[in-house]
Amino acid sequence: MCVFTVTVFLIIIFLLYLTPADVQLRLNRYGGNFDNGRPLPAMYRERVLDLYHDGFGHRQVAREIRSSPGFVQKVVDRYNVQNTSLRGERVDFPKPKIDKNVLEYIKVQKLTKPSIYSSEIQQRLLLDGVVHPANLPSVNIPRSVKSSAKIL
Repeated sequence: MCVFTVTVFLIIIFLLYLTPADVQLRLNRYGGNFDNGRPLPAMYRERVLDLYHDGFGHRQVAREIRSSPGFVQKVVDRYNVQNTSLRGERVDFPKPKIDKNVLEYIKVQKLTKPSIYSSEIQQRLLLDGVVHPANLPSVNIPRSVKSSAKIL
């Protein structure tokens, strides 16, 4: 009786605490597991290249590793272009930094005319020589600028 309760207790602890609850593995239509939004592990990519170099076609490789032919095609294309099976790094575009002078100018423009369009602000920035055309802020003036202009 005591061994049975200890075993059940350990199983409950394992199920509750040791299994990741946030991973929601699903089956694709080929019978393989995937976690939506997450890349497949590197071992899948290595296996794709191994099978492809052994002479298997894209669909045969996809059936073998239970993934989509599109995934196999992407891995093979990436290997042919960059000679690597690893995923590329994410590209994060740097956010343009607005100079203090430009920020003050935008605040003054918003104070003098609250209903001004951002394209008008861009035109005035250029015409008044506050900013160089290469450093012109985007059409969408940041909300922080708009909210800070209302507060002043």
